[in-house]
Amino acid sequence: MFEELIDRFDDLKDDNPLLAYFIAGAITAAIIYILYTFSTLGWIVLAIVVLMVIGWIVVSVIDFIMW
Repeated sequence: MFEELIDRFDDLKDDNPLLAYFIAGAITAAIIYILYTFSTLGWIVLAIVVLMVIGWIVVSVIDFIMW
């Protein structure tokens, strides 16, 4: 099941990368919201994920420009 979802996401990423990044960001934001709503550990996860997302955006923009 997860392999099929990953394959579909890869196909979407190839066809429309901005939409794929938006969907991935929305899912990530929902997971973070659930985590930090229910625990203090969620705030630590939030900080780590925000840094990862910022890095991911920078790499994606550079990749998009170089493409």
